[in-house]
Amino acid sequence: MGKLIRRSEWGAKPPTGKYATGFTMREGTIHYTASPITRAGRKNASPPERPGKKWYALWRDPLTPVIQRRRISKMIRAYNEARETGSGASVPIGIIKQERAIIRGIQTFHQGRKRRWIDIAYHRVFFASGNVYEGRPLGVMGAHAVGANDTVGYCFVLGAKDKPTRFMLDAFYEQIKRDGVTSYTGHKQRPGNSTSCPGPMTAALNL
Repeated sequence: MGKLIRRSEWGAKPPTGKYATGFTMREGTIHYTASPITRAGRKNASPPERPGKKWYALWRDPLTPVIQRRRISKMIRAYNEARETGSGASVPIGIIKQERAIIRGIQTFHQGRKRRWIDIAYHRVFFASGNVYEGRPLGVMGAHAVGANDTVGYCFVLGAKDKPTRFMLDAFYEQIKRDGVTSYTGHKQRPGNSTSCPGPMTAALNL
């Protein structure tokens, strides 16, 4: 699975008040939130192809079409980004920056004038890359579902028509084991919650 990224690593702001207690560790509630960047993860675990002499020769050849030259440049950048992370199968730095910007945006929205919650609503946030971001600390109440804030709030960042990547799903199943969660259901399945959430995760997790 991807890395569990702690609050201090993604730049979380401190809560604006005291967390409530009364937490139920063994249950989870599944959510999703749409983002302009919904497919920001790896499509497979294989490292990008290593640039060879033919790539550079084609790029330098003045007869090579511009569109092909741009494609080669993009492939070289992808390879270099993957190397920067220390492993060809790791998440490129550019994607990590996007993920951190998104989760900071979620927290800002939840703490803002419209919601006025003390912190991000969820306890764990999953991205297409398989990276998992720490939201509220485990053991405190969330703000993610009416009547079920005493459960672990899991949120998947993807669009309404997107299918979760296998990295997302693998990370989720591994994470609930780590968290000690033995059962979970969707946001809309919780009594008193009128919503289409968790959207695409409903079918993916057989909710």
